[in-house]
Amino acid sequence: QTVTDRAQSTYQNVLAINQPLADIIGSTFSCSVENAVGISPVSQSLTIMGVPPPPNVTIAVVSPTSIKLTWEDDFESIGVLSCTISYERVTGAMQQGPCPFNGDSNELTFVSHDVETGVIITQLEEFSTYSIVITTRNAMRYSTPTTWEVTTSQAAPSSAPEWMNSTATTSTSITVQWGAVPC
Repeated sequence: QTVTDRAQSTYQNVLAINQPLADIIGSTFSCSVENAVGISPVSQSLTIMGVPPPPNVTIAVVSPTSIKLTWEDDFESIGVLSCTISYERVTGAMQQGPCPFNGDSNELTFVSHDVETGVIITQLEEFSTYSIVITTRNAMRYSTPTTWEVTTSQAAPSSAPEWMNSTATTSTSITVQWGAVPC
């Protein structure tokens, strides 16, 4: 790639590329010398490496216990070697009733060619808020973590209340009471 319009040298043996990093990630720059006799062969090449987060991540609730993360570009095309998705239930958020939650955080790590544009996270607690953190890695370094929050949907109870009682209070109204509803 010719960079005469994007590069300048103010010092001997120094090449300054004056472009935002996001514009040149994945670009390869080569160096050769030209004089009155001709142009030398390429002596060095440099590929600019950056680790952008997965572009345009979308998170969707698939069921009360699973969510799907998708992104437009596949990781391999932007030089990402691996990706780590960490998720953890946010304490005190949304969960109702006596259903237990172990509070453990979970982590998925995969090589870029294993997953093209998405992943489904399963076995979550229904009607709970989760913090999701995505970190990518290329040959040079890890990216800055990107964080989202998502709340799973609520599911219907697995069975009826333990007991139910109704009492007529007047000729036009009743009082209905019931016991605990299982998770």
